[in-house]
Amino acid sequence: ASTVLREKAKELEQQAERLRQLAKDVHVKKVQAELRSLIEGKEDSKIDLLAAALWIAALDNEELDVADYCREIDDLASDLKKSFAADADDAAKLAALKKFFFEELGFHGGRLNYYARSNNHLNEVIDDREGMPITLSVLYIELGRRVGLNLVGVGLPGQFVARYEPKEGDSQIIDVFEGGITLTRQEAEERVFKNSGRPARDEHFATAKPRDILIRMLSNLLRRAQEEKDAEAMYRYVDTILTLNSEDGDYRAMRFEIGAFTKRLDQARADADWLVKFQPPNVNLERVEAIRDSLK
Repeated sequence: ASTVLREKAKELEQQAERLRQLAKDVHVKKVQAELRSLIEGKEDSKIDLLAAALWIAALDNEELDVADYCREIDDLASDLKKSFAADADDAAKLAALKKFFFEELGFHGGRLNYYARSNNHLNEVIDDREGMPITLSVLYIELGRRVGLNLVGVGLPGQFVARYEPKEGDSQIIDVFEGGITLTRQEAEERVFKNSGRPARDEHFATAKPRDILIRMLSNLLRRAQEEKDAEAMYRYVDTILTLNSEDGDYRAMRFEIGAFTKRLDQARADADWLVKFQPPNVNLERVEAIRDSLK
């Protein structure tokens, strides 16, 4: 009788764990739907990058109120505007943004536990005033845009930076992680070589599209989850990446294996079929077919 009871208890525990997994998946699908509504069918200039980045943070926090944090940044932008002189030109506004962001608000690079998820969650960056280069840059860009400054993101290998593009004159590369210092093109190229071991190329300095910025943020979270061997977190990050770019074979293969491991068998089978059909490079199709056959 005790053996039967232990087996029953184990079965109930497995069922409870599966229900918790399903509940989390429902939340993740809601977040992904919000991301699609912000991105699909819109020009890059019309995408609300701030809201989208906050929805990524919501993957790990079901209680996060995205609209509330958006209002907070809008309020900060209003405060910044009030500090502008009546005749302030864009150079003066950019200087005011730098002073406001770093000196008055106290934003800075998070150096302790650099890859912590809190440095990637935009709501926590806003609360704690510290973050990674990409999250700090997103905030700097979005705050600047709200006061009329043309700021964009640049995904350099190894470090994300911002770039100010005035209507007239030369653009400026801004290292938000290092307190808003301005980099020359040569200094930025030297950083690329230091971080990657390879010479910088022109495409490294292209304006990062909102979708690419979001995928890079998710990739940072995915890397952390891999280090922590957190399969559930790995699944929701890679699943969301594929929401933004469904044609990526490497991430599709990763979701397939994690889905099989976490017993999301229907999705794993569907991913296996996709991989076999399209045969993306760098994917071991023999392994895919072997795992797919084991799912039967």
